[in-house]
Amino acid sequence: MEHGGLRSVILALIGQQPRHGYDLIKELETRSGGEYRPSAGVIYPTLNLLEDEGLIRQVDGESGRKLFELTDAGREALETQKDMADTILSRMSEAAEGSETTRPRIARAMGNLQLALRHRLSGREVSPEQLDAIVKAIDDAAATIEKA
Repeated sequence: MEHGGLRSVILALIGQQPRHGYDLIKELETRSGGEYRPSAGVIYPTLNLLEDEGLIRQVDGESGRKLFELTDAGREALETQKDMADTILSRMSEAAEGSETTRPRIARAMGNLQLALRHRLSGREVSPEQLDAIVKAIDDAAATIEKA
């Protein structure tokens, strides 16, 4: 995203409906087809900044999480940044179209492999035969992927 892009997108998303930080993270991930998932360390400071600038304010939410909505100043700011926000959201949609069948599914599978390896290799002795079997399984998977 270009400078100020995330800020504009957050204003646009909050302008659609009141949102909390986690909802913004998930919404951006969904809209980008898993291509972009901002961290909490990016979202929450941006929300704090927008609140300090008087562009958003907290409202009561059902889940006990801090919900934010636009203030009048936030709606005005969004109007001046609408083109940037629309452009970024459009790019995210294009990324989602191209990645829906690939990256999120591959990331999930890689996570499963990593978890299985961590679980199997931590805390228990691994015999040379077991290690050979694990290495062979990974090598076989790599060969299958290369042929696909």
